[in-house]
Amino acid sequence: MQQEIREGLFYVVSEAKFHQIQEIARFEMIREKILNANYAEVLYDIYVLERDYPQSKFLAISKVKALYGLASFKAVDEISLVTPSSSKIEGPAQQVIHLIKQMNRSQLVSIALQASRSAEKLYPEDTYLKRYSSQLAKYLLVYCDESAEDFKVDGNSLPAFNQTESEFRSPRAYIRAQQSHYKGFYRYLIKEDVDKGWLATEMHKHEAFRDSIKAEKMLTVEAREERKEKQWERLEEFGSNLNVKNLVVLDPVIKVINIEEDDLDERLEGLEQERAYKESLPNWISEAGINAELLYTEHMNPSDLDSYNEFCQLEEWVYEARIYHQFGLMPVSIDIRERLPADTRYVCRIVGVVDKDDWDSYYFGLFDLKRGKIVYQRYETVGRNLSMGDLEKQTKTDLKIIAN
Repeated sequence: MQQEIREGLFYVVSEAKFHQIQEIARFEMIREKILNANYAEVLYDIYVLERDYPQSKFLAISKVKALYGLASFKAVDEISLVTPSSSKIEGPAQQVIHLIKQMNRSQLVSIALQASRSAEKLYPEDTYLKRYSSQLAKYLLVYCDESAEDFKVDGNSLPAFNQTESEFRSPRAYIRAQQSHYKGFYRYLIKEDVDKGWLATEMHKHEAFRDSIKAEKMLTVEAREERKEKQWERLEEFGSNLNVKNLVVLDPVIKVINIEEDDLDERLEGLEQERAYKESLPNWISEAGINAELLYTEHMNPSDLDSYNEFCQLEEWVYEARIYHQFGLMPVSIDIRERLPADTRYVCRIVGVVDKDDWDSYYFGLFDLKRGKIVYQRYETVGRNLSMGDLEKQTKTDLKIIAN
């Protein structure tokens, strides 16, 4: 029987039911914020919930993901992409964001590494956690310019600052002295892993990557372009060595942008081109010797929730992977394959863009869910008028490369 809503009644449902739903919403909000890269804000939410659920595995791993996301963008000097201005946030969360922005690379990466290693030891069955730890060790070596030797310290904790304010010329000088003393706190966070040699072993695995980064910086623009051309020539001739035989294709899109609002002809033409492209794509894939599962949203039955959920999960992951890939980073959502059909490994995203400024373009990306990364992608500008001929030529080229 529906409860009567009376003046002064605080809960339309029972108070117990309201708090139950509220708690569920709080946990779901954590998942949403991580998905939307609101890593700094979600840390406060996690800390609040941990007071009531200190043994929650979901919260522990969510904290690792949030800290890993922050550390990743801090490592490449892009943390502003995932942290809002503290002036736009109210309440205690503002203090968390301010604190994060005050930390240097080594401090933030070490905090994330401590959380990752702790979760890894608590939940050894979740083997993907090792990849967070490995990546964070790489950040310390490559982007923070740290070595395992730098983390060797005496004692189990940083000695307390034992000077008094009277020993300094001003209160400000006293505060600065405290800050200088405690800034090395991060070196004690992973002391056990340092003493046991884990950090040195893990850093050693990434020395080749560090050396390649240094070598890349030494190349001229001309040398980079020449190398890129030679790489493309090898791909066209010999293929990618991926030998893709099964593929999930996300709904291809032909976007029409920067067109005048009243120019419906362009938009309708774009939709018609998208329809024709989707009809032709299965034959091109088959000709390349690849079996494909086509996740076209218009073909999904409204009651087929499994296919739609699979599509949404892949869309989310692909978007995140592309953002991280442009900075050479491993995405947060590396465990998505565990929530998908066992044979789902390679996912393809194809986008065509029709632009009134004569910069029509084409994008083809191949995502490997097992490795948690983009393994092949190509962005091509085709000038004016992205025709079906252009789309067929570009797509067949990419399909041939990934099939070989």
